[in-house]
Amino acid sequence: MHRRAYLSAASVLLLGGCVGDPSPAGSGGGGEGEFDLEQSPSSGQIDRTETPRDLPDPVRDDRLRPGEGPNHDAEAIEISVHEYVNGVRREYDVPRFPWNEDMNESPRAHSRDMAHKGYFAKTAPNGQTFRPTGCNDWIEMLFRMHGPDATPDAVAVAALGAWMGSEDHKRNLVDANYLGHGIGAAVSSDGWIYLSHSLCG
Repeated sequence: MHRRAYLSAASVLLLGGCVGDPSPAGSGGGGEGEFDLEQSPSSGQIDRTETPRDLPDPVRDDRLRPGEGPNHDAEAIEISVHEYVNGVRREYDVPRFPWNEDMNESPRAHSRDMAHKGYFAKTAPNGQTFRPTGCNDWIEMLFRMHGPDATPDAVAVAALGAWMGSEDHKRNLVDANYLGHGIGAAVSSDGWIYLSHSLCG
């Protein structure tokens, strides 16, 4: 499917969002973006933001192809986010991130914990944090959305739109000092999709 079709499909999902202020690099900080397909625009529970629609084309890797159509396979979502992040980094002429299963372990654990326990924060209710292995300088960005019919690419477009809509997150995403990243996705039993994205320097 062409990028415009993905963006068009994603625009149906983007009813609102909020992005938090990031903590300093190295502190495990980062911002959050949240989209709720069932959220009423008049409820006031979600701040409305203008989400950029014109994201660079994803960098597709034939070895990592997500399935098309509604798909809550967490790995397919992770692959799409990885490819769109690299599309942004290519646009800004900075090194692309390699796919790294070891780096994915910590954000996967965090996303699964949020989906299982029903919270949305950098720190779990029991005080646990999820620090990527081998990273001295790192930040974490979170995202969640409710969209039972979302394709992996639609989730990626929504997440990147939220992160690129924040100057702080955008600056981090295109920072050449970050040489690796990890992505973890999980889907809760009630249809919420959780993403944790760690950048490692």
